[in-house]
Amino acid sequence: MDNIEVQLGRVTVGRWRFPNASQLQAQRISGGLLLRIPSTLVLTYNGAGPQPLVSNLSVQVLHNGCELGVASDPNFYLAANPENELQIAMIWRAPSSVIEHFEQARAGAAVNFTFTCRGEVCALIDAGTPGQRLQLRTAPQRFGGSLDVNYPLESWNRMLNAVGHGLHVLVDVPLRPAPPSPWAEIWQSVTDARSSFEQGGTTGWRNCVTSVRHALELWQQHEQEQHGAGWHAPTMNERRQRTRTERFDNLRWDLLQCAHEGPHSHGDDWARDDAVLMLATLAALLKVRAP
Repeated sequence: MDNIEVQLGRVTVGRWRFPNASQLQAQRISGGLLLRIPSTLVLTYNGAGPQPLVSNLSVQVLHNGCELGVASDPNFYLAANPENELQIAMIWRAPSSVIEHFEQARAGAAVNFTFTCRGEVCALIDAGTPGQRLQLRTAPQRFGGSLDVNYPLESWNRMLNAVGHGLHVLVDVPLRPAPPSPWAEIWQSVTDARSSFEQGGTTGWRNCVTSVRHALELWQQHEQEQHGAGWHAPTMNERRQRTRTERFDNLRWDLLQCAHEGPHSHGDDWARDDAVLMLATLAALLKVRAP
């Protein structure tokens, strides 16, 4: 199906379709993105009898059967004689977690969605007296259907980059449910760190760092780090003398070592989680550095 037919009774009075737009638009909002899904509504009217009126347009956005959200448009659209073509931007408010879920699910593949479309159509009937025009709406009738819509990958990436929301800026790391002890205690510390971070403020952020440290100490008790040949632990006095900047620089140096094999290895040697770890760490280090 290329478009959704708009039927009033048994008469087709319009068509609703979604072009494979080369210019997708979005803007940042609190907690995510506001995306404008371009669509075209074509309405026809022969100039005689009741005039079609379309309203309550909505689109359920799905990917591989998973609902990502609902795009909607609250406006009314009146048919004109003989035909009018209306460009409508369906508004989809997508949380950051939804965008990241979609990015993870498509895993670099094409940008494909299934749109389950719904709308209402009624007729305007003249009911006024001479010298006073009055129109009444008939009971609305529902119309709809499903469409598979594909967008150019370069357009999708350009849109995310334009709002600073690409994977190089925001990476969500969904953790599995807590494994059995001793990992459960580590997971609890991560939960505490997240709660403190969401609390915000100097106390919340300090408590977040404290919980992160506690999680790492528990992990260290369960699994000692394997540093490899040539590594030597600094003395307690040397560690105490390190400034915060020096500690961040050590983290940056270790990240470079983690990424060193990237250009010298096969693609099959790497998984998405590896890339998320390094990308998120690099972005956080640059954020702290604030050049």
